[in-house]
Order: sequence, then C-alpha cells, then structure tokens
Amino acid sequence: AYVKDRWSVSANFAINGGGGKCEYDNGLGTFEALYASQIYSNVATALAQTNAAYGSTLAFGGYDINAYMKGRQYYFGFAVGGTYKITENLAGYVGLRGVYANCNYNGWVEDATARIVAGTSPVDAAIISTVQQKLDGQLAQTALSLNCDQKGFGVTPIIGIDWKINEQWNLAAKYEFKTRIRLENKTEMNAYTTQVAQSNPTLGQFADGKKVAGDIPAFFAIGAQYSPISQLRINAGYHFYDDCHATAYGDKQKGIDSGTWEITAGAEYDICNFVTVSAGWQTTNYNLSDAYMNDLSFTTSSNSVGGGVRLNVSSRASIDLGYMQTLSSTRDVTTATQAGDKKDS
Repeated sequence: AYVKDRWSVSANFAINGGGGKCEYDNGLGTFEALYASQIYSNVATALAQTNAAYGSTLAFGGYDINAYMKGRQYYFGFAVGGTYKITENLAGYVGLRGVYANCNYNGWVEDATARIVAGTSPVDAAIISTVQQKLDGQLAQTALSLNCDQKGFGVTPIIGIDWKINEQWNLAAKYEFKTRIRLENKTEMNAYTTQVAQSNPTLGQFADGKKVAGDIPAFFAIGAQYSPISQLRINAGYHFYDDCHATAYGDKQKGIDSGTWEITAGAEYDICNFVTVSAGWQTTNYNLSDAYMNDLSFTTSSNSVGGGVRLNVSSRASIDLGYMQTLSSTRDVTTATQAGDKKDS
C-alpha cells in the first residue's frame, strides 16, 4: 500500500479459492462405482450363460482393481484498489481482483479382475478358469483413464468501508461481488472413458473442450474492534458466502440449502513493549444437502481455535509465532449407484 494525503493505493496477491491438492492412492468411490456397474453387468451375463449351459451355480465373489486419483485446484488472485479518506474517521475502498483458476484431475480405474466362485454345486475348475479369462478380457477393454487440465479467468469487484468511531471503537465492512468463471477443459481420455463421458454427467464434466461453471460466490464481511485500554484489542466478525447463487457444473448449487456463514472472535494484549499475546476462535457453518455431498465435492462445518505471540525484536521488526487447530464435524452419506450403495464418511 502507498499512502499520500487522503489517498491510498494498494495491491495484493493471494490464493483466493480452490481446494488445494490431494492424492488418493486407492482412487475415489465415484469413479469406481462407474466401473463396478460395468463389472456387475459383464459378470451377470457371463454367469447366466455358463450356469444355463452346464447346470452349474457359479457365483460372483467380488473384484479387484487398480485405482488412483490426484487433484489440484488453485484460484490465484491479484487485486488492486484505492482508498479515500472521506473524513478524519471514515474511509472508503474500491478495488478489482483478477482471478486465474488452474486445476488438474488425473486418475484411472483399470486392471479389474472378477472373482468367480463355484457356488453350491461342484463344477470343473476348467469351466471357472474359462469364464474368468473371458471376463478379464472383457474388463481389460473397459478401463477408465482421465487427465484433465482446467483453466479459467474471472474478475471480482470489491467495495469496503472503515469507520473509526473513537479511540475505543472501529467498525469495518466489505463486499465482494460474485466472480463468474468458466473453466475450459483440456483433457486426455482413453476411448472407453470418452464413450462413457458422452452419457455420464460425472465424467462428462471433464470432456475435452467443455466449459464448466466454477463461480466464486459473493462474499460479505463485517467486523468490529473494541479497545477498552490501549494494551487490549477485542475483535469480532461475521462472514457470509452467497453459495446458492454461484453457478456450478450441473447446477450443483441447487443442492445447497443456504449460504455459508462464519462467526469470528479474538483478542490480543500487549504484555509489555516486547511481547503481545493473542487468541481467537472461528465457527464455519455449511448447509449442504446429501445430494451435494460426495467424494468429488464435500465440506463439513467446523470450529477453529488458535493462539499466538508476537515478539517485537526492534522498532522495525517483529516475529509472530502461532498455532491453530480445526475441529471438523463428521457426516455420513449413502448414494445409490448401479453397483449398489456407495457409502462416504
């Protein structure tokens, strides 16, 4: 920030959105369910034909697969803005933030083998082996493979106000408008995955060349600081994210019952000129339907607490040390699929 007289010009770079990155060594249930339905279909047909021909009772004993998924999702933001001191105690801010979204999803479900068991009647091991080889050959043709890069850009207008009522009280508020972002896919899929993506919305969102909605919701924040003595500052705030009006792929935002809200509180105290201590708390509350929650898009309400200390080593330098712990709530969701119920916790 650069300040001159009643004006201030400021710039900021930060990661303003996205879910970070994570890796699932055993894949995700959503993609396995797509594959499992194909396995069940092939197995049911093969066993019905074999049992009718030989009078056997061959049965399905489960399957083994090789599955993997890795995801990365970052929204980089660069903001510029200007602040004007309207009166000695009141200032207003107007700014713009450019947001560059960069995401990647890379995974596969392959090397499936179905386990065939004899059932209740004796059957020649050669018949089981023949059926097993036939099934494994069919399943080898239906491996899922995906490597999708998503990129997009959006602009966020921002307005803010700060009112220093007196030496004890300071109030501030900020509003960030909704950021419209359309993510364009650059995707590599094998032939079978491309075929499935034409009719399946889960894979369809990653189709090559497709533009996918990924808006950042409008955001409102209001805060207050009270300083009963010069050494003590007490802060409280409220945040609201208008998730219901931020468009997502497949109108997924319609599965959100109401926007996210947060309450924050904290305090810091100057023990002496050298040491300042602080503590804080935040509660974050989501209102998401079961239909919204799955292993591709999930989040749970939480409470966070933190503490810190600042060491003023000189008039120009200080060192901050802190610790924060987030306690997330748990939630269990069951989703019906063609391969049976998929359970997520």
